Amino acid sequence: LSLGAQIANIEYSSGFNEFSGVVYGLNLQAAYLFSNKMFLHIDSGLSFAQFDITNVMYNDKMISKPNSLFGYVVLDTGYELNFDSFSVVPVAGIGMHFYDLNGIKYSDFVGRVGGAVEYKFAVSDLEYLYGVSVIADTDSSLSLSGKVGFMSPTDMIGGYVELSTILVEDSVSYKASVNAKILF
Repeated sequence: LSLGAQIANIEYSSGFNEFSGVVYGLNLQAAYLFSNKMFLHIDSGLSFAQFDITNVMYNDKMISKPNSLFGYVVLDTGYELNFDSFSVVPVAGIGMHFYDLNGIKYSDFVGRVGGAVEYKFAVSDLEYLYGVSVIADTDSSLSLSGKVGFMSPTDMIGGYVELSTILVEDSVSYKASVNAKILF
């Protein structure tokens, strides 16, 4: 079980619309281990975006002082391949995301595929983790992430910091998140 908070910067330019903004949000993750290597992972989140533009054109509609509520749920399954201190984790899954932009609502379901490479080592009573991952969705989005973390196997608590770049069609966003992790 993992609870995280995030803040992201958005920059968008499409020739007609050009703006930036800030996103604040929370996410909750849970995983179930079927065996030593196969797992099911669910990730959900809810975010609020504030844009620094007075008006924006969306389809044929002018929106004044846009703000947005965004949410997602992702269900991935994967298999961890271990090589000494390194692990390679291919994943596949499905996801759903939605947003409400000043009353304009949208939702979509996507397929996902990707993977992660992680390096773990222990010093004294702490385990350290360095990892990178890439995920591609069927909606043409691509997410690239790097994380650094620690875990105390004795206390069954830990955490990590993750930095991500998310590419969706003609926009790029950046996400930084700090996560706490509790095992039980």
